[in-house]
Amino acid sequence: MGDEAETNDGKSAKSAVSVTNKRGDMWTASEDEAVLKGVQAHGFKWLLITETLAGRSINAVRNRYLRLAPQQHQQQHQQHQQHHHQLQQQHQHQQALTTPLMVPGMGMVSPALGYMVEA
Repeated sequence: MGDEAETNDGKSAKSAVSVTNKRGDMWTASEDEAVLKGVQAHGFKWLLITETLAGRSINAVRNRYLRLAPQQHQQQHQQHQQHHHQLQQQHQHQQALTTPLMVPGMGMVSPALGYMVEA
């Protein structure tokens, strides 16, 4: 019989059969992490990575990685930009503390030292 059922007129028709091992796009965060860590550890050896994910096919794991990779790249890029911005702010703050200022009537004043600097 399989997934075909016989109709009243003797012809076969496809019947709706539920597939219990089909999980669709319902990937858990721990599975996503396992895919990413697997690629870090093994490269693109999908069979090795798939062995750690019960119920997932090689194609499903590869496709999931291809969807996660741009997201991972975007997150790393945002973290890099945030770090770069913090470094720029620190540098600007450090410059402000060490750059002597010209104060009318007082001459050059060092903000960090709090006294006049001879030129």
